[in-house]
Amino acid sequence: MQNVTIQLVITHTADRQTERTELRYPGRAANRENGWYFSYTEQVEGIGEVGTILKIALSEVTLLRQGKLQMKQVFAKGKSSECHYVSPHGRFRMETYTRMLRIEREEERPAAIRTQYQLWLDGQYLGEYELDVRIDWE
Repeated sequence: MQNVTIQLVITHTADRQTERTELRYPGRAANRENGWYFSYTEQVEGIGEVGTILKIALSEVTLLRQGKLQMKQVFAKGKSSECHYVSPHGRFRMETYTRMLRIEREEERPAAIRTQYQLWLDGQYLGEYELDVRIDWE
């Protein structure tokens, strides 16, 4: 396992309003047969610490959150994925449609991810999202 720093920039656009959030977390990376795995602990407003795993495969990215908040988003260009979003506020069906996914690599290791996607929660459209992830290797 290697130490990394995960930098996230999340841009959410809905009803002609845009909100941008920048986050930075220390994490660990491991290379497995089916992709790279990055683990870190997020601070989620109103919930607290949430264990997070980011899996980067050849042309697909999976974001898995475990703890008081549970969900699994799969990003693959032109595809939809569904999961259950479970939080202290209830259990909801979540659907993600990935419009764009780009994975940048340096020396055969993931260095950055950029994805644009649409999100629905229990059939209600939440808006357009853009997730930019930068991985700084130590």
